[in-house]
Amino acid sequence: TTEIYTLSLHDALPICDTEDVSAEDAARIEKLRKRDAEVRRHEMAHASAGGAHAGAPNYDLERGPDGSMYAVGGHVRIDVSPVAGDPAATLRKMQQVRRAALAPAEPSPQDRRVASRASAEEAKARTALREEHAQAARAKQPPAPLPQGEEGDVETAAPEQREPLAASGRGGFSIMTLHAERAYRRSEPPPR
Repeated sequence: TTEIYTLSLHDALPICDTEDVSAEDAARIEKLRKRDAEVRRHEMAHASAGGAHAGAPNYDLERGPDGSMYAVGGHVRIDVSPVAGDPAATLRKMQQVRRAALAPAEPSPQDRRVASRASAEEAKARTALREEHAQAARAKQPPAPLPQGEEGDVETAAPEQREPLAASGRGGFSIMTLHAERAYRRSEPPPR
């Protein structure tokens, strides 16, 4: 399942609808312009850092005394669901989600909650990766040594236990691989 969280920044301001701009309205317009710039920077930081996991910014707009629309709040939807069956991809995704949540200069409380959720998913992914690596390491352990009978004879081994055997032959050292069900004595030269 896909889990979508919203990174948001809200700060509603009262609406003023006057055509003539008084000193009070001019101050209000300046405040709205600053807020608009701040909101757009904040939401664009989320969207840019979130990449494919983040949606486009959505803005809560307010009409100013001059008739213009100003962003006074906004949000970006971001996918914080793990990648099914792929802890390495989940780890990379959650690192990007966390960076996106904390990308603005001043993350909101909701942004910090999303970052915390991404960090928790990162920890789960790291645990799953450690488990995968441990299983792989156990699977790659060298096979048990071939059992030996009396006088150094190598007993017949199951095919999965066969490994190259070193044998001294005339003229130097050679490697022999056990291909048949019978075994050779280590002191005999390899068959030619």
